[in-house]
Amino acid sequence: IEEENILARSEQMGNMLAERFAVWEERFPAVAHGRQLGAMAAFELLNRDGKPDPQMTAALCAKAREKGLILLSCGFYGNSIRILVPLTVSSAVLEEGLSIIEESLEALS
Repeated sequence: IEEENILARSEQMGNMLAERFAVWEERFPAVAHGRQLGAMAAFELLNRDGKPDPQMTAALCAKAREKGLILLSCGFYGNSIRILVPLTVSSAVLEEGLSIIEESLEALS
């Protein structure tokens, strides 16, 4: 763990995710409640009334899948997107996945 700086890598990924979630929450009204612990992260999609939006979540998953990214929805209302990034993934690959999510959010907005 220490030799490969796994803890530092997890923190770095968590920071990347937190920064991107903050941008999305500012840019896309439907994105809310971004949270992360290291490379484990999630955010929710809400409708204009602030209620869970499982339909938009399903649409986001479908749009991302069209672009080559598999997303998993979860949560009691099916409106959360969870992201579990392998600690061995490169920053470039993580950025590519986050960009696909962002492009998909843009397409649905």
